Amino acid sequence: MDKKLVILDVDFTLFNWLPYWYHAHSSMLRLVSVITGIQKEVLWDEARDVFRKHGTAEYPFLVQSLPSVIKHYAEVPFEDFLAQCLNPAVECYKENARDHFRCFEGVVETIKEIHARRLPIAILTDAPRYVALWRLKKMGILNYLDSVWGLEDPFMPICQKTGKVLVHPDTLQKHHRRDFCGFQGHTETLSESYEKPDPRGLKRILMHYDILDEPMSALWVGDNLTKDILVGERVGVFTVWAKYGFDAFMTIAMSSDEIINFYNRLNPPELHAKRGARHFAKGEDGFENPPEPDATISSFSEILQFL
Repeated sequence: MDKKLVILDVDFTLFNWLPYWYHAHSSMLRLVSVITGIQKEVLWDEARDVFRKHGTAEYPFLVQSLPSVIKHYAEVPFEDFLAQCLNPAVECYKENARDHFRCFEGVVETIKEIHARRLPIAILTDAPRYVALWRLKKMGILNYLDSVWGLEDPFMPICQKTGKVLVHPDTLQKHHRRDFCGFQGHTETLSESYEKPDPRGLKRILMHYDILDEPMSALWVGDNLTKDILVGERVGVFTVWAKYGFDAFMTIAMSSDEIINFYNRLNPPELHAKRGARHFAKGEDGFENPPEPDATISSFSEILQFL
């Protein structure tokens, strides 16, 4: 059947997510420790609790939500906290994220080719929608996409004393303008209960493109067998397993105790893929009787043969 729609996962499908997440967060928390004198291990454990509270390791307002940091700057005007701590921390995060924000080989060129064929591309991710939009923009592919579907946008922290929102004024202004990183396509926020492999998010996309009755006309690409491929199987779309993304994850899991240990410390098991999680222990892939994809690819550009 001719394909009418391409649907893509993001993390480990379009780019190697874990090195980016590790280097950005670890460097930022180390800098906060230097600035405040708070032990980095304390900040790590508090970060874990913040991630647990918000249900995501992608929470973008981490520093101003850490109890030790809040206490440290309790008597300081927010403007001074911005200048002394938050702004340097955010810049540190962005700098380290930029160094590790690399799409897998062939991703950008292939997405441009699909766009040139006038075939719509939708993104379905378990990351918060706004976080996903920001990352896709940094990858240089946002403007080639037709729609982006992600989980609920992050809650902004509020000062208990003043009631003021504890974010940079520019960020708050973008929020009020509903600035979606300049994206002109369609965006939707999905309930947390839609996290893959729940089929409702994928079904919503098919309904949006009026192809729910012909799911095999949609090509769905993801790296996680027990989330991405399972949800595709449940909905009946043509499933493509991005094995190169899984291999990239396993390479890190087998070779870098530092990255995996940091991830495990900040990410309680319930935060990572609550349904169909892959384990982050060395040598364990977490897969028992995984679903069979319709196709397996060793590089992203190989999806062109199925269109």
